[in-house]
Amino acid sequence: MPSKKSRKTNTQTQPSFYHTSIYPLTIAPSNIKNAGQGVFTNAFIPEGTIIDEYFGDIYEISYASSRYFLEITPTCGIDAFNFPRCYMAMINDVHSTHLQVNCEFIIDKDTKRAFIKSIIDIPPNSELYVSYGEDYWRDV
Repeated sequence: MPSKKSRKTNTQTQPSFYHTSIYPLTIAPSNIKNAGQGVFTNAFIPEGTIIDEYFGDIYEISYASSRYFLEITPTCGIDAFNFPRCYMAMINDVHSTHLQVNCEFIIDKDTKRAFIKSIIDIPPNSELYVSYGEDYWRDV
């Protein structure tokens, strides 16, 4: 898993978002209808690559405090709602679309950290997609 690096911020177009990835990522309108913004890579990302960390406030609670809450354990999670918001919190789920998930969450319960990992080769100019899990959609 990558170590924390200095945060890169796109101050020209999106000063409210940041990433620490070594890959050139951008936030742009999603390919998913009505999904808002999504995260795109401008470079090839090989399968099995840790793309970046899911940053946010860590809470020792047993309920989701926002739509950007990622459960680490039943009593702990990361809430990426606040700005500046990490790019990884802007990755969309392909639920109810024909699109394919190309990333997954990697959870480290001991350190209370989460990462996004590619599960297939991702070509340049592709949107990143991850599954939020059935619990997320049950509550929507």
